[in-house]
Amino acid sequence: HAAAADGVTLKIGGHYKGAAGAVLSEDFSASSGVAGSDVRNYVFKQDVRVYFEGESTLDNGLQVGARVDLRGQTDTTDQIRDVYAYFSGGFGEVRFGDTSEAYAQMCYLVPSASALFGADSPNFNFSNAGIAGAGATNGTCYGIDSNSTKGVYFSPTFAGFQFAASFTPDNTEDTRNTLDGAATRLRNDPGQNSENVSLAGTFKQ
Repeated sequence: HAAAADGVTLKIGGHYKGAAGAVLSEDFSASSGVAGSDVRNYVFKQDVRVYFEGESTLDNGLQVGARVDLRGQTDTTDQIRDVYAYFSGGFGEVRFGDTSEAYAQMCYLVPSASALFGADSPNFNFSNAGIAGAGATNGTCYGIDSNSTKGVYFSPTFAGFQFAASFTPDNTEDTRNTLDGAATRLRNDPGQNSENVSLAGTFKQ
């Protein structure tokens, strides 16, 4: 008997982050075709998330849960960032749904006083270096298949070591059903990262 006395109850949470940034002086290359006077030297930015999550313990001790993460601003055509269910116990944790790959979830950032403006994968970036063809920021923890539907496994921690592995069939998310065409999707999807296997390991001591 593996049923829980009650179903999983989702609770609401979230965060709000806001920042104002200014660039006091910058000089774009002539090849960019952009004059410094064409670019505003200040900006306001926000990062807003609302999430629903919950967890329940089955009669056999297995923990089950789910999470739905909504963006406050839609920077792409996708309003939902994460939506997945998971099972966890002494064996570790298994997740299924739209979430980041193993590497992106276990990636370590460069130490910084604030993740908002860190040197590595910051929440907010005020650099205009992209106009001149350079990288606007140093980003290392984004992965290659975004929040496509996948399976992810996280091992228990052994003497400070932990590893994770994930598999993503194709670069899609928010998948439900296909009424016409190939319901299992075609093998040749130009521009996609298909059959993506991601591995990661950490040591904390």
